Amino acid sequence: MNKILFSAILAVPSAFAMAQLSSVGPFTGDHSEGFESFTNSASAGHYQSMSIFGGFGTLDSSPLNAEHMYVFNPGLGVTWGLGPLGLASVNSGAQAVGFEDVSANPSGNQNGVITFSSTVTSFGGYFALENSSPAVLRFLDNAGAQIGTDQLLISGTATPAWQGWSSTVGIKSVQVLSTDNYLVMDDLQINTVPEPASMAALGLGALALLRRKRK
Repeated sequence: MNKILFSAILAVPSAFAMAQLSSVGPFTGDHSEGFESFTNSASAGHYQSMSIFGGFGTLDSSPLNAEHMYVFNPGLGVTWGLGPLGLASVNSGAQAVGFEDVSANPSGNQNGVITFSSTVTSFGGYFALENSSPAVLRFLDNAGAQIGTDQLLISGTATPAWQGWSSTVGIKSVQVLSTDNYLVMDDLQINTVPEPASMAALGLGALALLRRKRK
């Protein structure tokens, strides 16, 4: 039994080295962001940087000298258009964030980046975008290396739809990449990586179960 446990422990780093992303359905995370606390764009709610997830993360426009992010509130008549799809709606609550098209960004096609204070295991939210050209999310680990491949954002209406992902390694940041597009995000969700003490407790619990089975 000890040899089996030791082999399993040795196999953990190899499993994590095979980093990949998988799609997940809607979930309520350890931290959520619905953008309800921000000033809307009718009252100077144009942002270069936003502290989100209760301070656990930041949402930055890129480059930082461009105010790409606008908080809109349809109920107050503060709207955000998605080209031929019409005016965007929010998923829940009163507000969401709209990204300006990349033509205002002379340095390239990175509209923004979400950076977490420590790594997370899963990320998701409700997204909508103008269909004139694609937009993707790029996931990066703690060392800045890409996790998996670019994840295509899909939208066919002005109503935000859920897209979520889980990763075999911790996600440190998510880049929002677009080409001459307008997009919307709302109700973002993340799950954090368990603290080492929590992981140790889980390991001890597993060992206890194995010992009970042997008796």
